[in-house]
Amino acid sequence: MRLPQRASLALALLSSMASAQQVPDGYPAGYAELIRAAEKEGAVTIYSSTDSKSVAGVLQAFQARYPKIKVEFVDQSSNEVYTRFTSEFAAGQGTGDLAWGGADTAVKLIEDGIAAEYTSPETRGLRPGANYKNAAYSITYEPIVMIYNKRLLPAADVPKTRQDLTRVLTEKRELYRGKIGTYDVERSAAGVGFLGEDSRAFPDTAWPLFKAMAQADLKFFTSNGTMVERVASGEIALAYNLAAANVAERLKTDSTIGMIVPCDYTLYLTRTAVISKKAKHPNAAKVFLDYLLSKEGQQKLADKSIGSIRTDVQNNPVLERPSECKNERALMPSPERLVVFDPVWRGGFLKQWKTVLQAK
Repeated sequence: MRLPQRASLALALLSSMASAQQVPDGYPAGYAELIRAAEKEGAVTIYSSTDSKSVAGVLQAFQARYPKIKVEFVDQSSNEVYTRFTSEFAAGQGTGDLAWGGADTAVKLIEDGIAAEYTSPETRGLRPGANYKNAAYSITYEPIVMIYNKRLLPAADVPKTRQDLTRVLTEKRELYRGKIGTYDVERSAAGVGFLGEDSRAFPDTAWPLFKAMAQADLKFFTSNGTMVERVASGEIALAYNLAAANVAERLKTDSTIGMIVPCDYTLYLTRTAVISKKAKHPNAAKVFLDYLLSKEGQQKLADKSIGSIRTDVQNNPVLERPSECKNERALMPSPERLVVFDPVWRGGFLKQWKTVLQAK
């Protein structure tokens, strides 16, 4: 009986040493225990509005570092992430482990009492505001941009600011009629988030632009990817208010598209993650979140042109703003983000939006 006991002790010691070797530098000594608990759970389930193709590199790197933790990644819209988490939580049978969507979704999950508190050891490496209540963590920092077809938009008409775009569309309306696109705010959470933020934070700039776009027979889309394809094909000449990640990645191989980081002000999307209080694999969720926030994980995202929430990671240079440009407005997790769930604000915005569209 003594030999099996010794073998068992040896295996336990080897397992402990393996977990200790996986603990990143600067992490608390007890983190090895968290890793062992995560490996015992054996899986982590992520509901995300960040598409799996864009994050394949970071998922593969995590799997290589923690081969005993299977990653189950579910592509969904931000609305679907919120709805699925809340419905599973209400059912009381356990939920997915980590919700990774917009900052507004993350803050709402905190306010609903669904998000768990967790102090990540990577907090110190993040931009200010990226950690909200030790429950919501911004994973990305992505400019919201304009893109255009270089064959259809001459250099003289390429706008640096929203005011430039308003002027071009006012002076050359017929030339660009039916050639401008943006999100459909009635069908897209991103549309409400980005265009709604324009209208709230910079109304004197936003509403004249919205009017000029409407008078040029604005086209509507529900996804970033579709707008990129329509600009590349020449169906539209310019698309307004896209998250930069897949655009910047496309620029590596497609010379027909140009990207503009607006110089009057730039909105920044921060895709934000929370862990559920009823997560089926809470320890694995913590380990996965920490890896996403780590310098290694963030560099994997940056390698696919997804802007890093850290300042010590090398981003794609096309995501940088010229030094003379003005405001950066980051959509970080905060109570302010709850405005998109406010029926009074949302109703007022949609009413004014429809009024502008009808006044052609």
